[in-house]
Amino acid sequence: MRRIARAPWELLKGAFGWLVLFELRNKVLLAPSAVRLRRVENAETRRLAAATAPPPAALVATVIATHRRPGELRAAVRSALDQTVRDQVVIVVDDGAGLPELPYDPRLFAVSLARNTGVAGVVRNVGIRLTRSRYVAFLDDDNLWEPDHLERALAVLEAPAGPTASTRRCAGSCRTGPNGTSCPCRSTAAGPPASPSWTPTPSSGGATGPCASAGCAGPRRCCPVRTGSWSTATAADTPCATCRTPPCGTW
Repeated sequence: MRRIARAPWELLKGAFGWLVLFELRNKVLLAPSAVRLRRVENAETRRLAAATAPPPAALVATVIATHRRPGELRAAVRSALDQTVRDQVVIVVDDGAGLPELPYDPRLFAVSLARNTGVAGVVRNVGIRLTRSRYVAFLDDDNLWEPDHLERALAVLEAPAGPTASTRRCAGSCRTGPNGTSCPCRSTAAGPPASPSWTPTPSSGGATGPCASAGCAGPRRCCPVRTGSWSTATAADTPCATCRTPPCGTW
């Protein structure tokens, strides 16, 4: 009897895959809250557009969603304003907690929602809908960018051939590592879509030498700041078994 009851599910799973069915289930269950949040988003966008001057037009709009992180927010704003790309506007959207004092800059535009939504996607969407820029970048209020972050991303996005498989991820996935060390993206045309990698530091634990397992296409450096996973893989996604630390691009 149980097998008969599960037969429709098994047929649907075989036809569409369980992931598609699971997403459909979530959409049905979350539809009421999604509609409510969309109404909040629409109302806040209309209110802010009517009550404030529009942000200045720029090639890139950097949207920073924030909530009760004044110190971290000021550091994030500064790292965005210090980009080598000057044709940029930074839009800070506070999720109803009130804006702290921010540095004056004509490229900085800060607004606060009327009440807390608790949904980062809604806060970011309001920021997007207030912009008039060709590109939109997202910066979390507790993260920092290297000064050339946007410059490198635009170099990939505006290349004559457009983003390629080996550079698409590189344009937006480079971060500062957990120990504060810069994690530059090093994509190569000959290799697979590369994860960011960095040179190991003597102060960190874990493997510090090059990974030279037979499963690797060549020596690949390991990221020593975390343990328990594997290093970068070959084009066939074969893990490098001798390394016990992940690339710094894994988060």
